[in-house]
Amino acid sequence: MRRCRETGFSQRRSLFAQRRINLADLAGVSLAAIQELNKEMKQKDAQIAELKAQLAAQTIAMADLKSIAGSIAARMTVMEGQLSMHAVSARAVAGAPNGRSLSPDEQATYE
Repeated sequence: MRRCRETGFSQRRSLFAQRRINLADLAGVSLAAIQELNKEMKQKDAQIAELKAQLAAQTIAMADLKSIAGSIAARMTVMEGQLSMHAVSARAVAGAPNGRSLSPDEQATYE
């Protein structure tokens, strides 16, 4: 019976010895993990750089669009002023008796 116990103990001991990780294995695993993390970090850095470039391009495009919108608004204001002047003139000519020009008071009634 004692022999059975010794055999069981020996088997457990050898099983434990097989499960042990020596320092060289631990260093190798650590190195592999560090290399993988470094690879992922470089990929993330590249992705961040790409997104920053896209943001810069979109910021420039947005500034250009705002400038164009301001220019269009200014043009529309001028055109609306010209249009209202022409409309007043057309109404004045259409309403003028015998084709004569209207006085400023008469023009005010058509505005």
